[in-house]
Amino acid sequence: GYKGFQRKFSPLVVKRSFSLVIGTRQGNSVLNFVLAPLYSMGLMHATRKRLITSWSVTLGVATIVAVVKKLPPVWRCILDAGVVVGLS
Repeated sequence: GYKGFQRKFSPLVVKRSFSLVIGTRQGNSVLNFVLAPLYSMGLMHATRKRLITSWSVTLGVATIVAVVKKLPPVWRCILDAGVVVGLS
């Protein structure tokens, strides 16, 4: 929702992506540059709580997408309609 995504996760991604400056501890790591999206989203080199939260949300969304893709077309349409109503 609003509080979790726009107030916490999005600022975290921006802050961590800007911390990848050469000359800083995070910026001197080649691994952080190669895996910059994972680093920025808090999926590596973060606090234990952030790692657990980020990985749980990522895996949870992937699981929901996989389950929804396997639903029969009728149920997918009903679910899509529910999402449209919820987002409007």
